[in-house]
Amino acid sequence: MRGLPWRSLLYLPIEIIVVSRSVFVSREGYSTSVYLLTNLIDYLAAVAFPWQLPAPTSYVWLALAAALLAYLVIVKRVFALLPLIANAILAILPILPFPFVTYRFAYMSLVSSAILLALAFEWVWRNAPARWGMYLCGGALALAVGVGSVGVANAAADFGEFARVTRVPFRNVSQAHPTFPEDTLLYFVNPPLPGPNLSGMFFWRYGARVTVGADDMPRRAGLRDHAHALVYIFDAQGNQKELRVEKEIVARATPALPATFTAPLGLEGYELVSANVKSDEAIVLILYWRALSRIEKDYTVSVHLFDAGESIAGYEKEPRRGRAPTSAWLPGDLIVDAIQLPLARVQPGTYRLTIGLYDPASARRLQVLDARGQVIGDQIIVEPVRILE
Repeated sequence: MRGLPWRSLLYLPIEIIVVSRSVFVSREGYSTSVYLLTNLIDYLAAVAFPWQLPAPTSYVWLALAAALLAYLVIVKRVFALLPLIANAILAILPILPFPFVTYRFAYMSLVSSAILLALAFEWVWRNAPARWGMYLCGGALALAVGVGSVGVANAAADFGEFARVTRVPFRNVSQAHPTFPEDTLLYFVNPPLPGPNLSGMFFWRYGARVTVGADDMPRRAGLRDHAHALVYIFDAQGNQKELRVEKEIVARATPALPATFTAPLGLEGYELVSANVKSDEAIVLILYWRALSRIEKDYTVSVHLFDAGESIAGYEKEPRRGRAPTSAWLPGDLIVDAIQLPLARVQPGTYRLTIGLYDPASARRLQVLDARGQVIGDQIIVEPVRILE
């Protein structure tokens, strides 16, 4: 037991690997707030009673379990329990800073729960009268198996439905395309499941000939870096639509990118799926923002389609459809912001896109700066964009 604190340091490399490589860390991010404590309490309550009790009963049970363990360790000096307690807590630490609680990640901590329950069964078996010990242990075991079986069955049914729903994008694409040419990119905008999950499905189906990207992956799409590219968008009802990437486009940004703003952020670039869009489709524009330092305010992204000085279609939301407010950006982070601009009632013709940022509290637009720090306007213009019949 004397070496336990030093042995615990061996856990740190695991934590570093999780922080730097985990899908959930890169997608959801780590942050510190009061919910660290509430997350810890919820996880420990689930570990104390693995079949889960509704709050506040779960917290009462946790308090009783903690009091019993403290009594055994401090009063009875059963120090052999300390490694089990330490394992339960250490295994929770990598998931504790997520802004949500997902009990399925507590499986390592449940090893400690299983051992402690087994020790409790053994104690009852040895210390209760022979007949009562047998009845108590047998009844408790039967109850645990029954409750656990119901829980596993319900969880399996729920996961089956989840898997069915999340496989819809893969199923739609695989049914429409039995095969793809070499060096094909499939890019998903606002998919119903994380991009890395989709990537694994398509690799299993098509192999290395297909590359999968999504706007929840913090890297550039590279729509024109591949021989073939398709983009998939989803409407509010989850309906999926396939868009073919226009290989060569003449639309250009003015001023040229990268550009900085009067707030400490910059627009490093953009990708337009197509500059010639049918009137029943949507303009899909991918913006690449980067924080230059900490940003104090939450700014709104403004993208509009203009004709003769009049906006005929617009989009105004915080980055990533409100899920990445600028005040939460970390310096150096690349923010991939994929925007869908519907074209309802837009007549065929040639138009221009404008890109800007503004403070919703004051409605004041951020100014665009040139390389010398001089103000050159309050928007970036992309043109020409043609709407086809």
